[in-house]
Amino acid sequence: MAYIMFGYQGETRQSLIETLDILLSTDINAEDVSIFFTLPLPGSRLYAECLATSQINDEEEFLSQLYDSIKNQYQRYIIQLGQLTRDELNGFEKKLIFLLNLKKIIKPRNPIFKVIKKVTLAVADSSSLNTFFVLAQKVLNKSYKFFNPLPN
Repeated sequence: MAYIMFGYQGETRQSLIETLDILLSTDINAEDVSIFFTLPLPGSRLYAECLATSQINDEEEFLSQLYDSIKNQYQRYIIQLGQLTRDELNGFEKKLIFLLNLKKIIKPRNPIFKVIKKVTLAVADSSSLNTFFVLAQKVLNKSYKFFNPLPN
């Protein structure tokens, strides 16, 4: 299992790529990865820092948005703490899952994998093309399960 936190203070695209490279170097599969987004909760040190640095400008509005987010579970990243926007983090998450599923079929050391990874990471994280990676990772996952059925 791997638990990953995106969207933390000081996070950059390079630090996300380093996280991806670590995951690709292990035997961890996409099914074993849980991705969470940093969320400053009231009473936490991070929340106090966000208030002090005006990352939370309107506390009442933030709390309302936080309540809606938790209640409806529709938005996991409601405040930008690092350098990446919500769309960029969501796009990178899709690429990460896609590449972890691809790793089950093609080893990361394989030159073909390296080319696919390079092309995948070249797509802007906020691009609408990232929807492709959701479909592609589902196809990869189903293909892997078809060709590698679980023993009875």
